[in-house]
Amino acid sequence: MNRCLGISISALCLAGTVRAEEAPLLGAVTVTGTRLVSSEPATTVVTSEDFERFDDLRLTEALSAVAGLSPTPGARGSPRGESRVYLRGFDGLQTPFLVDGVPFYISWDGEPTDLDRFTLFDLAAVEVSKGYTPVAFGPGTLGGAINLVTKRPTREFEANVAAGLMTDRNGANGFRADGNLGMRHGQFYAQLGASYLKRDSWDLPSGFAPAGAPATFPQPGNLQPSGERLRSYARDRKVSLKLGMEAGEGSEYALVLYDQHAEKGVPPYAGPPDPNQRFNYFDWPYWNKRGIYLLGQTAIAPGISLRTRAYYDKFGNSLYSYDDLTYSTMFTRRAFQSQYDDHSTGGSVVLDARLGPGTASLAGHLRNDYHKDIQTYPARVPPTLYFHDRTWSVGAEYRLPIAEHYEVAVSVSRDARKAIQAQDQNQAGASFVLGDQAATNFQGELVWHVDARSNVHLSAARRGRFPSQFERYSYRLGSAVPNPDLKLERATTIDLGYTGFVGEERIEASVFQSRLSDLIQAVTVSPGVTQNQNVGDARYTGLELGGSGPIAEGLRVGINYTYVNRVSLTTPQRILFGIPRHSGFAYLEWRPVDAVEIVPSVTVNSGRLTSDVASANGEPVAGFTTMDLRASYHLTKAWRVDLVGRNVFDRLYQVDLGYPREGRTVSLVVKGDF
Repeated sequence: MNRCLGISISALCLAGTVRAEEAPLLGAVTVTGTRLVSSEPATTVVTSEDFERFDDLRLTEALSAVAGLSPTPGARGSPRGESRVYLRGFDGLQTPFLVDGVPFYISWDGEPTDLDRFTLFDLAAVEVSKGYTPVAFGPGTLGGAINLVTKRPTREFEANVAAGLMTDRNGANGFRADGNLGMRHGQFYAQLGASYLKRDSWDLPSGFAPAGAPATFPQPGNLQPSGERLRSYARDRKVSLKLGMEAGEGSEYALVLYDQHAEKGVPPYAGPPDPNQRFNYFDWPYWNKRGIYLLGQTAIAPGISLRTRAYYDKFGNSLYSYDDLTYSTMFTRRAFQSQYDDHSTGGSVVLDARLGPGTASLAGHLRNDYHKDIQTYPARVPPTLYFHDRTWSVGAEYRLPIAEHYEVAVSVSRDARKAIQAQDQNQAGASFVLGDQAATNFQGELVWHVDARSNVHLSAARRGRFPSQFERYSYRLGSAVPNPDLKLERATTIDLGYTGFVGEERIEASVFQSRLSDLIQAVTVSPGVTQNQNVGDARYTGLELGGSGPIAEGLRVGINYTYVNRVSLTTPQRILFGIPRHSGFAYLEWRPVDAVEIVPSVTVNSGRLTSDVASANGEPVAGFTTMDLRASYHLTKAWRVDLVGRNVFDRLYQVDLGYPREGRTVSLVVKGDF
């Protein structure tokens, strides 16, 4: 389940005729209408009301309580401090990330790289496709897909603003300011959003005790004292603009521009002494993403519509590695200045039409990924390396009512990727061996509409995804051997689920299993050196349970539980790292009077294994339970004050060995909604 109490749910009884007549919301793939519900029973929708309920600021926070999702802050190799998310055990490489249906991953990495850089202030909803995934999402949906839907004004004038101060034991440590302005005039509309989020630092929980002797320059040792987490600053700025036109019944077009900038520090290792641990001294001086895209939805004739998207996206960042804890010199072999200069171009076309008693969709997708790897220090010949991939996909889908309460859906798609350019830094820029890859994907789904508010769905899928440029060509700063011959990964997934109501309480349950072949993992080939290889088969098995609803006047609750077990079948002793086997979330929303809201929430994770140490032996990390709390007072109909506490019991916990998370923080926020 998601955290909404009954607004952001899957559509429970959309007959085939309704599906044909109700086109997806512009920018969405499965979400229809102003209620922001999905036409797919295995798709969860999280709305801006959910963000507000818990005062979520970043995407990882919004996804943290969706059943089946396991955000891991800082876990994309914790020394680099990048966050990612797992969907039913599949990571960001295996689960495409889109904004308004436009692929939003980084060309080189094949995923967004750091989801904490994605703030929520200009979003209307997030679609999370877990089971049957429509061909409109495009290629690579091995484990599903996640799509962010941006705001769109619904009134002649509307606006929301917020400003707040963040504090910890040492006083004020951050600031936020954000706002959105929407206007409509006749058939035209405009939406402007701007946000600024700043953290100077954050404090470790009071229970943190330094491990080992303190480091003294130039000798290594424990870098992290109690109190303020070293190098924990971050700044995020974003501006977005959407200009749209409704050109008649069923037709709409929008031009979207966005520009976001970030910079952040990377907290160093703070775990127990380990002779194999390599200390890293990293910073990200800049992390910038900007682009433009055009969305279109055209009603061609009764029962026939065309969805189009075209985009240009540019990304640049820089990672600096320093000699030592002073973060001031770059003379040793470990020091470098690495820069990314990536861009992508592409588009998609989806034709939807009533065909006989059912609905058919034809989809085509094209994307070009360009990467420039620039190394200014130490000197390299050539200093700039160029990479270029072209990916395309075509697919067909048909959904058919087969009885009064049943419908089936089937789809087939063909994905292909052509490697056009890839330069090898160890061969003076000569080309890697280039190859083409292709995959054919099949899906099927049966939906039983038990009653007007309940359904049971059963789906099966065989899907593939191509290895990224990073997985094939990266030397990982001297710690890896490239493997341009990596084969694509495939997964066969079965999903059985129920969504319905008992009185006013919503109940959800799902069991699923995925069988992966040619799984890609880093394998140690020599001391301190790894290579990405296809290591064989794996099985992901899981269970999701959830419920929410009112239990008394002014009192509602929600709870969910997720179980995911990942095992290697080819090599049973091989460890699949990164996520807890058990996780859960619960909250209570209490309105003692109309002007007051109190929302406590609890997150529970079992222990997990982490590979973020040099030994890579699956070091265990203990489970944890944390509690957050939001209390709001409505000053007027438009204005309110929020007091938000995170990790209110100051629990010491970590998701990667040696990288403890944030202690107790308290924010005071003033919000206006007009």
